[in-house]
Amino acid sequence: MINHLIINGVKFTLPESGRVLLQMTGGDIADAEILRDDQHVQSLQAFLEIAEFAGYKVIPPEND
Repeated sequence: MINHLIINGVKFTLPESGRVLLQMTGGDIADAEILRDDQHVQSLQAFLEIAEFAGYKVIPPEND
């Protein structure tokens, strides 16, 4: 099992359990971030759908 990554010469220790967000550049790992339990990754479209499902009204700004 992988327990660490080397990113730009820096050793990045992975958690034993949890989620890690990786940023890829040109097929190589450019950065990594351990996500906390209260952090979530989703598209803007998915966020808007969840907000509307929860009862919020999403109104785009008027274009002048």
